[in-house]
Amino acid sequence: MKSIHFDDMKNRGWIAVLILSGILILAGGFEVILFEKPAVNKFISGSGFLLQMIYFSRMFWYKNLVQWNKKGAYIRIN
Repeated sequence: MKSIHFDDMKNRGWIAVLILSGILILAGGFEVILFEKPAVNKFISGSGFLLQMIYFSRMFWYKNLVQWNKKGAYIRIN
């Protein structure tokens, strides 16, 4: 029998990752802090987008996955 991964979408760690990525995108996009090299702001913004890419790619990590929250559920089998 194949294993099924259950994922509660209200996990505090992943919510913190999303909040951090939003802060990084806003800080890099609006250049809140002025650095000597403008590439630093691009790096900050890019790392925020990387965190979001990792968060949203979780559904592709497992072959059999069930994600849920109080509004509904997502089931992926094979």
